[in-house]
Amino acid sequence: MNYLKAVLIENDKKTIQFFNEIIENYSAIVTVVSVNSTLKEALNLIVQERPDCIIMNCNKQNYEAIEQLKKMQIVIPKFIFMSGEPSDACVAFKYNAIDFLLKPLELNLLIIAFYRVMRYREMELAYQNSKVIQVNTTEEENKMEDVIAISSSDKINLVKIIDIIFLKAEGAYTIIQLKDGTKIFSSKNLGEYKQTLPQKSFFRIHHSYVINVKELYKIIKKDGTYCEFINGIVLPVAKRRQDEFFKFMRL
Repeated sequence: MNYLKAVLIENDKKTIQFFNEIIENYSAIVTVVSVNSTLKEALNLIVQERPDCIIMNCNKQNYEAIEQLKKMQIVIPKFIFMSGEPSDACVAFKYNAIDFLLKPLELNLLIIAFYRVMRYREMELAYQNSKVIQVNTTEEENKMEDVIAISSSDKINLVKIIDIIFLKAEGAYTIIQLKDGTKIFSSKNLGEYKQTLPQKSFFRIHHSYVINVKELYKIIKKDGTYCEFINGIVLPVAKRRQDEFFKFMRL
């Protein structure tokens, strides 16, 4: 557990002395990086030091400085407010105080407030780490979605989906035609691949063919409907699939 970096906003000598004793005896928990009379005076230092918490009195000056602090491009430290008036607690918690301590300060309650800041910091770090893991996992899943595993009798080929021009049914097997002219024979049937491949890019134009529409060069509408690809291959579109195909292509 790393110690807390705190900024103390205080001008009362007794309170400052109280914190100096805490620093000496509880250095494993907290260190005070600066003592200032007002929060406004400490703003530049806060930007530089990035403390975990700010300990300050409940007063108008500090409230106004909090509004300035919120406009700065930093992670806002946690606030621990102090006051001799219990009624100030309501205002303190409006400013998202982690804790409110009555003066004269009690050591045990102050230590509890520090541990509360630590707990919030740990929770926030855990949340951020979980988001990073989630993003990384999503990226990995997206990468995997770009590749399809094509199994044959003796091996499994990992093929980039964008490299597929079309798939052809060959009995219970499937032939996958790639851009570079390679043909891969698979032991899976065409229907299984149709379910696996991205629905927005692949369309079954015929009982025997599933095509990658992104590889289409032109659609021929003469004596039937045909799909011609960049490599010159021409495939027929079944009559019963023509209307659905035109809708798919937004024609």
